[in-house]
Amino acid sequence: MIQKRKKVYILLFLAATLFILQIYSASAAKVVHLKFEGDIIDSSGNGNNGQLIGQPDSPSFRFRGARLEYVNGKVGKALNFKQTQGQEFGIQLRQSAKVGNLRKFTIMAWVNPTIDETQSQPGYMPIISEYNQNIVGRYMFGVDSKKYSFLTNVENREVQSKEDKFGNKWTHLAVVVDKDKTGEEIVLYLNGVQTSIGSYQLIVYGNEGDYKLLIGAKETTVLSITTMTFFKGLIDEIKMFDEALDRTAIIREAEGLGCSDDVDCDGVVDSSDNCAQDPNPGQADSDRGGVGDACDNCPNVRNTDQLDSNSNKVGDACESSTGGTGSTGSGDSGGGSGGSGEGTGDVGGGTGS
Repeated sequence: MIQKRKKVYILLFLAATLFILQIYSASAAKVVHLKFEGDIIDSSGNGNNGQLIGQPDSPSFRFRGARLEYVNGKVGKALNFKQTQGQEFGIQLRQSAKVGNLRKFTIMAWVNPTIDETQSQPGYMPIISEYNQNIVGRYMFGVDSKKYSFLTNVENREVQSKEDKFGNKWTHLAVVVDKDKTGEEIVLYLNGVQTSIGSYQLIVYGNEGDYKLLIGAKETTVLSITTMTFFKGLIDEIKMFDEALDRTAIIREAEGLGCSDDVDCDGVVDSSDNCAQDPNPGQADSDRGGVGDACDNCPNVRNTDQLDSNSNKVGDACESSTGGTGSTGSGDSGGGSGGSGEGTGDVGGGTGS
């Protein structure tokens, strides 16, 4: 009799869990889903299809007959953002695809940037951006030679990953914005692992209709002269939601993320990973202490013991070598304010904020 009751309870629990997941999935509507399976058609059912854009100073160039290159991606095919018809290009989505004006949203994608890691990457290559063509950008999700960053237009706030070698490797990125969650308004995930948090402020310059959503491109306007910056590399599985997804939902939506012996899914198995809990595919270890920079509390001073007597996330070795000031950084999942840092001013273009 007891065994039968246990089975009944288990079945009821599973049924309730499935019901909750169905409700959650229905409430977290997918706004955009670009699979890049030979086209730039939106698979969400919302009709937010893409169109190609180039530099504004080439008005005669309309990508007529342009043939985009679709290569093996992380899930099926991916779009290769390289020159076509001798022109760099990005993708513009319909106005209805924008999420930057919402109190809650989630953006995710598989990204494999083409980066020459022997040279410094000037600024960020844009992965996804939403901007006002006349004034300033709302946000830009980008990558430079060492890190992924989500930059906003207010005080050049920036939430960024730890530095590592991310070029020429697949990484799953997700940014979750939740204005109703104080202190964790922006959460950045790499390969399903929370890496940093920060704050986000909704603000509209001019008319909402002026804002555009771009994939693989960002506009910059200086003294009324407009130019475009473009992404180089592969992008796959762009997904945007009108809700703040949790980690479980992100992992569920990140097709191809399964990593049985690699907790942080960075391509390095746990037994060989010098930061098993933090994505660092390049395994950067500046002080050669055996602990990767992504999780080292004093990355530039060898401290294999990782001692942190006052628990402020700055290793004793760094505090003693800097007179107690510690090192600055972008913030991580355990920090408080996240990675506002100094900022680069790379979102808005000419006018700044």
